[in-house]
Amino acid sequence: MFTAGALFLQSGVFSSTFETTALFPNTAGISANDQVMVAGIKVGKVGAAHLDGNQVRVALDIKSGTQVPADSTAEVKIQSFLGTKAVYLNPGTDWAHQLHQGSVITKTKVPFDLNQLANTAVPALNQTNSAQINELLGDPSTTSTASPRR
Repeated sequence: MFTAGALFLQSGVFSSTFETTALFPNTAGISANDQVMVAGIKVGKVGAAHLDGNQVRVALDIKSGTQVPADSTAEVKIQSFLGTKAVYLNPGTDWAHQLHQGSVITKTKVPFDLNQLANTAVPALNQTNSAQINELLGDPSTTSTASPRR
């Protein structure tokens, strides 16, 4: 009976959290209940995300007692080959001021999005003049790679 009670308490049902938010340029595929990590340790979970102007405000529910400097940064990282993502908090240096209920992290990063590059590059490449590019670069079939003789 005691073991069951201890496991129940450790499950987090009664653990308290505080909510801080991070402002990202986009969600980068992060969703509610994804993990929040510090130095490889789970310290919370992602809450709701909503549009806030031209950025996304993501709620981070952090376990009470977790000490993270207020000048920390947040980064969405891919955790596995399956695409699982998490928010990693990179501790700052101002340990005198900690994240707390209502804190906002403004220094954030998201992973490079190859699809976004393709969506930007393809239309730009379609508008280029291939004949002018070939003229600029030269015809590779006529360019000699041999060293000059002396």
